[in-house]
Amino acid sequence: MTGYDLDGTICSKMSYNISYFKANRAERRAIDVIKEIHYRAAKLILTPLEKEYVIITSRKPKHSTITFKWLKKATLEPKEIYFMGLSRTRNNMIEYKSNKINELGLKKYYEDDSKIARALRKKCPSTEVIEVEPIIEIYLVKNFINDCLQF
Repeated sequence: MTGYDLDGTICSKMSYNISYFKANRAERRAIDVIKEIHYRAAKLILTPLEKEYVIITSRKPKHSTITFKWLKKATLEPKEIYFMGLSRTRNNMIEYKSNKINELGLKKYYEDDSKIARALRKKCPSTEVIEVEPIIEIYLVKNFINDCLQF
């Protein structure tokens, strides 16, 4: 069985010009709006060729409905999709993904983040970890703040 990361691997990845952890309240609300917009309209960049594959994503379970709608629109049908319920730190992503890869016994896993890919190679020695070049869409948070203040 083969596994794929979602953001940056199957679909475009988002980035914003400020750190969520350093953002003020209005900026954090804007970032939440950006996530919703991006998750609905992300660009498809890689279509898995396997008939059966899984997706292991660092997206939170609260984004599952949007994610399933996007997958349907993109005509992608993974056997399963696994969402990470932890905070989105790189260490949490590495731990979550490596545990899931080993639990599922994946033979191949596609990942766009080079640091995560390097760590997965160490933690998942039976899995071929394939690093892909991400497509990143950058959003300017200040462009979304006024929209957020209306809610």
